[in-house]
Amino acid sequence: MVGSTVVPGHDRSAQERGGSATIAVLGLLTITAYGGWYYGFGVLLEPIHREQGWSPAALGAVFGGAILVNGVGAAFGGRLLDRAGPRRTFLVAMLIGAGGLVAAAMQHNVVVFGLCYAVGGGSIGALGFYHVTLAAAARAMPSRGAQAIARLTMIGAFSSLTFLPLTAWLVQTTSWRVTLTIDAATVGVSFLLAAMVVPDHRGPTRSPGRGRDVLAQAWRGHSFRRLLLATLLSGAAVDIMLAFQVPIMRAAGLPLAVAAAVAGLRGVAQLLGRVPLGRVLRRVSTRRALAFAHLGAAASALLLLGSGALPIAICFGLVAGASTGASSTLQGIYTAELVETEHLGLLLGVQQAFYGIAGAAGPIVAGALLTATGSWTTTLVLTTAAFVTAALVLRPQAGLARVDTI
Repeated sequence: MVGSTVVPGHDRSAQERGGSATIAVLGLLTITAYGGWYYGFGVLLEPIHREQGWSPAALGAVFGGAILVNGVGAAFGGRLLDRAGPRRTFLVAMLIGAGGLVAAAMQHNVVVFGLCYAVGGGSIGALGFYHVTLAAAARAMPSRGAQAIARLTMIGAFSSLTFLPLTAWLVQTTSWRVTLTIDAATVGVSFLLAAMVVPDHRGPTRSPGRGRDVLAQAWRGHSFRRLLLATLLSGAAVDIMLAFQVPIMRAAGLPLAVAAAVAGLRGVAQLLGRVPLGRVLRRVSTRRALAFAHLGAAASALLLLGSGALPIAICFGLVAGASTGASSTLQGIYTAELVETEHLGLLLGVQQAFYGIAGAAGPIVAGALLTATGSWTTTLVLTTAAFVTAALVLRPQAGLARVDTI
């Protein structure tokens, strides 16, 4: 679980001030890392298809490839943070991640574009998503790790609110290539700033065998195994819903600017799920709260079916935002309850790897189903079922009331 340390009064004040600055910079990084390629792709999908003639199935495969790189690289990203520290981690991300997106913006062949986008976007995710930034935040405020996680995810809630409307405006004003280049530059600057500001804390040096021991011990924990299974299911569902929310609303009849605004509303509505978590967790367990968040996400996927009507689209934005906002924070807190802070970077990375590998299949399947049926209905029904199953996986089991801590 998240450890606590006793710090003298004046040292604690300095630590908290430094921790607050660190969380602010990590929050900015979170906004750009998620917004620059993950949220923004749904806005760019239609303009890319229209200009290049690349099919939805091919573009779904491109995004799925990026999610796969993100997932496979996530455990490496968490381990790199533990062993090399945030500075080297963020500099590597700046060079490979932002550089890959810039290279993708220059391509005219779908295969080369897909390779560049997968490497660039996937590297940004592997080295800059929550499994890295949450661990860095918890180490910056070791006596208040759960609060640091909650504060960081509240700042991160502004990612889609910022990037979706901005990306829609840029692509309508310029082109998808210029838009992707600007997004990539913004991500690169954010990684550079984080490398300069975030304290270069590192975990204890471990041999490769020690890392395997940590994973083996974590796998023996029943609660951790169930969390990973729920992560697989919700990862596929979330990546479908968030990657294609704008095209789905466009297909339902909303103009691009309105669909992007609703998707941005979904982003800021994450605060509706995150702000009350302190009170919620005083009444129910983190595991139970996470299960309810998955059920809320299932309801929002059904609302997306009727998103051609603006009131329903707004309801989707609010419900999906609150549900996904709560679940991302709760997953971090629940993992921190199950493992020691010393292992948090590695095991959050493993969790993100499960999330990403499952999520890679989601956009590929969604694109293939759209190409085959011409409708999003089947995809959204499957998305709803995945969220419901993830909630059921987290339900309490007889004889397992106690949380098994690693």
